[in-house]
Amino acid sequence: MTKLYLVEGLPCSGKSTTAKFISEKLSEMDKSVILVDEGSGKHPADFEFHAYVEKNDLHKFDAPLQIKIKECSELKNGGYIIDLSQFADEDLDLLIKYKIYDVLPWEVEMPQMINRWQDFAKKASYDEKVYVFNCVFLQNPMCEMMMRFNFPENESFEYISKIYQSISSLNPIVIYLKNDDIVDKVKETAKELDVGEMTLADIIEEMSKPGRDPRDEMPKQILRADVLKFEDLRDGMVLTGTVRNVTDFGAFVDIGVKHDGLVHISQLSNSFVKSPSDVVSVGDIVKVKVIGIDQERQKVQLSMKDA
Repeated sequence: MTKLYLVEGLPCSGKSTTAKFISEKLSEMDKSVILVDEGSGKHPADFEFHAYVEKNDLHKFDAPLQIKIKECSELKNGGYIIDLSQFADEDLDLLIKYKIYDVLPWEVEMPQMINRWQDFAKKASYDEKVYVFNCVFLQNPMCEMMMRFNFPENESFEYISKIYQSISSLNPIVIYLKNDDIVDKVKETAKELDVGEMTLADIIEEMSKPGRDPRDEMPKQILRADVLKFEDLRDGMVLTGTVRNVTDFGAFVDIGVKHDGLVHISQLSNSFVKSPSDVVSVGDIVKVKVIGIDQERQKVQLSMKDA
């Protein structure tokens, strides 16, 4: 019996509509169905807005925040899985640096994600539910691995294969939507999202080209000869880097070492910044200063202030 349906496809291909349709048909067959759309925030097999703080790092926060972290988290895998939706203002600024998606290094993020899938499969194997997911199996991992970490296709394939092995007991079915009427869909979605048709079409075109990352065509930064690996970084260094990703809380910059560094929104400018995209875009060449190094977690904090 199939207990998991995974709906995937390019943007504008009708994933949400298809997932809803499948759920309705299964319900008509007297199945107890749980439909989980992307961005729901409470995904049973994904960490959309969660942070992971190792137990040994809990002392870095003040006592009241430590108490709240324990109250709003699950102790697992040697650390705290924290629901960030329960935090705001300064507390959120502190915890966002530990966000599982977008921030943590891959060697920390990957086991958390695999464990999440395994826990979901174990639970789903014993309940009477049928699950329908949108985007989480292919789109989310591919965006994370190929867009953020710049991993080659074969490494992405290996990771997705691990996810599949974790859920194989559920006899999952993957529905991949190929849309031949993509032009009309682009126009329709552009209207819904209030973005230009040409902008949305460019994004979809680049995503649909197999084996090619459009960022490869971006101008390359001039790297320092004395910074070849993470261990070469020093506080106060001024480096030239390329913006690889822009999020709500900052920008990730490639400075020539294995992991991109984070310029938090508060470090993007000496002036107030409402949105990081107002200051930087993917592909920009920027000067950054190293303001924090975590050798153990292989994380570097950067600043564009006075760099």
